[in-house]
Amino acid sequence: MKKILLISLMFLSFCFLSCNKNIMENYVSQDYYNYDFIINNPLFYNESFPDLDEVKGKIVKRVNNSYEMLENGKTRYGDCYTWVDYNYFFFDKNGRITKKISFNIVDDVFMGSKKERNYSLDDNKLKVQIIEYPEAWDSEKQKKIKETEYSFTEDGSGSLIIEKLNISNDENQQKIIFQDGKITLIDYYLYEWEYKNENTIYNCYKNSGSKEELIGTNEYDKGIIQKEITYSNYKYVKEFSGNQCISSCYEGSKLKGKDISFLKREYYPSGMLKYQEIKPEEGSNTKVGWYEYLTVDILSEPDEKLLEFYNSIKDAGN
Repeated sequence: MKKILLISLMFLSFCFLSCNKNIMENYVSQDYYNYDFIINNPLFYNESFPDLDEVKGKIVKRVNNSYEMLENGKTRYGDCYTWVDYNYFFFDKNGRITKKISFNIVDDVFMGSKKERNYSLDDNKLKVQIIEYPEAWDSEKQKKIKETEYSFTEDGSGSLIIEKLNISNDENQQKIIFQDGKITLIDYYLYEWEYKNENTIYNCYKNSGSKEELIGTNEYDKGIIQKEITYSNYKYVKEFSGNQCISSCYEGSKLKGKDISFLKREYYPSGMLKYQEIKPEEGSNTKVGWYEYLTVDILSEPDEKLLEFYNSIKDAGN
């Protein structure tokens, strides 16, 4: 049975690569640093994996931990003390993501927001199965399963459109448009990624289809953010340079405030981010202020937290 399942998964992976990878190759610039990853994983257009060989057949674990340190020495994240997000990306031997598992750990005890996404291809449509597992307080202990399909359409004018099908009444129509040097997402907002080689500029506009109100701009180098600008009543600018994260607030062209935090980054050989920390000052974990930590691990097998996730969902009913 296991052998049959393995053969089926290998065939499914081959179908995806042979049917859609060739299509994607015509709409992603070959000099783009993220080219190999994107043509194999078009739904993960906003993710960065510079070297597929680094992650083929592996599980990539990404952990985000942010909190505010208070004067009494306690931490706070919203209404909680701590909130840690876990994301696991499962790569097959060809570098395609076949599964993503996500959950969070609240106050070092409670595991919530447990989701599993499975990716497959059938009848030349990309299918995503989303499984939401019940929370601890859910008396019925029933999981929710949703199937979503995406179609591929070449418009004949240099664009490939990946469109979300079977939209429910409470969902917005979603389209991903691939062009040479540019990726566009049309959803509740309009999102654009313009790229060349290792550089990417991301813009977000309010109201899909209109560029009248720019609400955010990010600049990336090989998928790692270098500058972040948010527009509202004020303009907020965050710059990442060396060992500093510099946050500035402007009213028009006038500087209203400025804050400098300590920044530390570590990288994999490919240039992918391995570790990042942002905190009020170097060497201190107790100074009042905001703390952010990101760790990325490449696993050959499930780790303790992932096994804990599997154990927590084993009694979930249909």
